[in-house]
Amino acid sequence: MATGGEILVRALIDRGVDTLFGLPGVQLDGLFDALAGNTGIRVIHTRHEQSTSFMADGYARASGRVGVCAVVPGPGVLNAGAGLSTAFATGSPVLLVAGNIFGGSASLGTGALHELPDQSAIIAGTIGATQPVHTVEDIAPALDAAFARLQGCPVRPAAVEIGPEVLLAPTSYTLPPPHPAPLPPQPDSTLVVRAAERLAPSTRPVIVAGGGALAAGEALYALAAALGAPIVLTPEGKGAVSANHPHVLPPLAGFPLLDEADAIVTVGTRYHTVPGLGGVQHEATVVRIDADAERLASTPTRTPASVDLRADAEPGAVALAAALANVRVPDDERDERHRTRVAEVRATVLQGLAERFPETWAYCRALREVIPEDGILVDEMTQVGYMARNAYPVSQPGTLIGSGYQGTLGFGYSTALGAKVGCPDKPVVSINGDGGFMYGAAELATAVQHGINVVAAVFTDGAYGNVKRIQRLSYGREIASTLHNPDFVRLAESFGVPATRVSDPEAFGPALAEALEAGEPRLIDVSIGEQPEIWGLFMGRERF
Repeated sequence: MATGGEILVRALIDRGVDTLFGLPGVQLDGLFDALAGNTGIRVIHTRHEQSTSFMADGYARASGRVGVCAVVPGPGVLNAGAGLSTAFATGSPVLLVAGNIFGGSASLGTGALHELPDQSAIIAGTIGATQPVHTVEDIAPALDAAFARLQGCPVRPAAVEIGPEVLLAPTSYTLPPPHPAPLPPQPDSTLVVRAAERLAPSTRPVIVAGGGALAAGEALYALAAALGAPIVLTPEGKGAVSANHPHVLPPLAGFPLLDEADAIVTVGTRYHTVPGLGGVQHEATVVRIDADAERLASTPTRTPASVDLRADAEPGAVALAAALANVRVPDDERDERHRTRVAEVRATVLQGLAERFPETWAYCRALREVIPEDGILVDEMTQVGYMARNAYPVSQPGTLIGSGYQGTLGFGYSTALGAKVGCPDKPVVSINGDGGFMYGAAELATAVQHGINVVAAVFTDGAYGNVKRIQRLSYGREIASTLHNPDFVRLAESFGVPATRVSDPEAFGPALAEALEAGEPRLIDVSIGEQPEIWGLFMGRERF
């Protein structure tokens, strides 16, 4: 005989799960007791339920494997919501195992411990779906449905909700084998030809690649060659192709090039459909390659000469490149003129960033000089993090991790811990502002207890710096944006994390190199002054 909790653990192992981030609680006793056996699943318990989902997200995006978190119902689910919404925004395969109240739906309205009026609706409203488990026999079907989302095209986070009665129930149930992963959608050949024919006459084409194209690097290069186009990477797409390639450009370069483009191909991104963030404001042929049928339907293209290809990034880009080879006539003069313009934009953007934001630019250069090419940088909603999205070049997918459009302040340190668990042999650096770092500062204890050797750089200015500057510039006064900080060095040391303090980029580089070489949790407190306004550029309202 086994318990429902043991069946759930076996089912997770059958699907390749080797790590679980969670916090135990009475409704999950049956699960954690099962995990206490020699199961093959490593359990990492955090100091806050929010961190369980952020760590699962970092684990998933760094390793490419499913990240699993487990929390109690009610406040546990609500606390994990920020990480789940971030996983949804970034297409990250995060599985939530959510407890349910004693008595299940029969106890609703009785004031049961951790009761919510409709927990399933909250989860589904955050990530799109949830799978209730009412009996032991429901476990395998629920996980099959969840993994169809986690391994599908597009990838989506998933959840199963399971009550204590099921987890503790004795059973002789035999688990069936897992369902195979769903096959990715293939592009419609007729639409591919139509797209190629409409793109063929273009003289100023641009490709925009996002997080959905991270595994399509070679296909993107082939498409760029066939179309004679540069590749603009969104922040989530960085690493799909190497930023060191002369025709690969950072996000800011997309604004002037999209303004001028007569043809745009987007691959695995909603980039061009967002007003004020590179949206198409003129007549142009727009071809979108996206595995998400709902996204294609809900954000229609804006021009008549447009084609939507529902396909995963790699087969979609390969098919379109092949079709373009049949219809696009080579023209050396046209292509060289476009390449020259692309090079001008690339140089102008990078030089402009270095000149207008010298301090944050220098910190990003120091990060790049110290972190190896396969190392992982997790950014944050802070000035150096914003700069990194343009000034920190990466050549491999999964080596720059952000929060996507969710913009989740405080996600960074916990996410970096998860990334390190997923890729223990790679150096991982977390950059934070002092405001955001305090959201997850308690996880310094988790880093020490579980030996998670992340280096945290905390850029301290004693404020929610961007908020404070916007308040002053826009309204002429400030409110609720000044911070009272701890001594971050002493705080880290109280957890057993060695720490140091620096105040300029020249000292930061050596301090970071020493911290990474130490092979243990470390913190660097970086004193930084008020930074210049960035949002006009980063929102596309200004140009260099």
